Amino acid sequence: MIGILSILNNRLNSQQFNLRRDKWLVFYTFLAIFAPPFLPIAFVYVLGLLSIIWLYYNYKTKIAKRILIQSKIYMMCKFFACVILYIVVVGLLDMMLIETRNVMSTRIASLNQAMNLTLLEFCFVWVILIQCYKRHYELIDIFLLIIFAGLLQGCCAIIAFCVPQMRTLFLTFSDRTLYTNAYILERRGYGFSINLIDTFGYGMGLIASYMLFFRWSKSKWLLVCSVLLILFTIIVNARTGIAVFGMGILINFLLKANIWRSMARVIVIFILFEISLPLMIAFLGDLRKSNNDTVAWVAFGTQQMLMLVSGDDSDIPQMGVEDVSFFDNFIEPPTNTFEYLFGTGHHVYDTQKTMGFRTDIGYLNLLWEFGIIGSAIVLLVIGIFIIGPFFMTKNLIIRKISLLNFIAYMVVLMKAILIGCNPGVVINYLATFSLYYIINKERGRIGAPVPSAKTLTKTETDGNSPIVNRNTGV
Repeated sequence: MIGILSILNNRLNSQQFNLRRDKWLVFYTFLAIFAPPFLPIAFVYVLGLLSIIWLYYNYKTKIAKRILIQSKIYMMCKFFACVILYIVVVGLLDMMLIETRNVMSTRIASLNQAMNLTLLEFCFVWVILIQCYKRHYELIDIFLLIIFAGLLQGCCAIIAFCVPQMRTLFLTFSDRTLYTNAYILERRGYGFSINLIDTFGYGMGLIASYMLFFRWSKSKWLLVCSVLLILFTIIVNARTGIAVFGMGILINFLLKANIWRSMARVIVIFILFEISLPLMIAFLGDLRKSNNDTVAWVAFGTQQMLMLVSGDDSDIPQMGVEDVSFFDNFIEPPTNTFEYLFGTGHHVYDTQKTMGFRTDIGYLNLLWEFGIIGSAIVLLVIGIFIIGPFFMTKNLIIRKISLLNFIAYMVVLMKAILIGCNPGVVINYLATFSLYYIINKERGRIGAPVPSAKTLTKTETDGNSPIVNRNTGV
């Protein structure tokens, strides 16, 4: 094991990250992102308790407090404190004046998402950034933590796919409601995570995209195999990640110093894609006949998307835009004026029995929970927070990450709730807080300014800034 870690470490383009030394920090990052179901209770609370105890003995230093403030963790904690207060006040008014159905369990779940789960995520990020400061990590080093956490999850997916007994073990304490559904169990659920559906794909899609933005390995084979491993994990679990990875590819091509060369590449790739599209559709048609339910399901879904792109849906049953968007899961907004403007104080993700309808769509859940006014404020604040680093630097890699995080968040809201604990949200928060941390660290607001701002002026425009360890984007 140590030999493998040494071989991998020698192939990394990093001066600070040491896989042998930092393997436990990688493992902690894996636990924080995926909260694998080790126990009958949600592991996120166990890890959260341990993290809070650790922070209690380490947060009092000046550096820890500066990290908390300059990474914007403190700002987002204050914002979610306001969100929690809003949910409580609106929820009480809704219960007293309007709502007659018993949705108390849903109200508690909504409050738990905004309070306990979100604040625990912030604790995880704070712990990771404190450890990164102690190790003198630069931006690429922090993202290597995320990348290796994703690769570890990819290995779990491979093991689960190849060894059914291990898959059963991984799913022992997972969502019983979801995996008692025979259709889901036969086709999805390969990995070791609190969530293996849409938001899992969202997070893995972000990781695959980050792999493109950094030239993090000296070995091209390691780069290619790593991306393929993440894509395999996405394909057998949640195809949402393919859309996120597609956004990452597009952003990586478009945000370059030479925009005309990038546009030429996009045109060439588009032409090759159009030429090969019929062959891919035909090949996927053959794969749909596979006896393996997962392979047939993946082939069917991918063929659906490709035929939608080609404009030919005549040979696919139940084909339509609803299969790849949120229209099949659409519900009406609240009809009561107060609820429409200010919300009900709860989501409608699990209200089929109590209210007669439910939806996965994040935007509609926000509308029901916060109303049109509250939803606009929540989306505005979170959107500004995520896109903020884009306008704070000219470094291309930071701008790529920030833009991808913003676009992916807004797109995935069409498929899932993004307030609470799930892999995609944790990765987005960890990446965004890390960007603020690195930018403010370079400005001398966290410890000593290394390097100075003058050092950046000659290199930051071409993606080779010292804050990303002089590694160009791919």
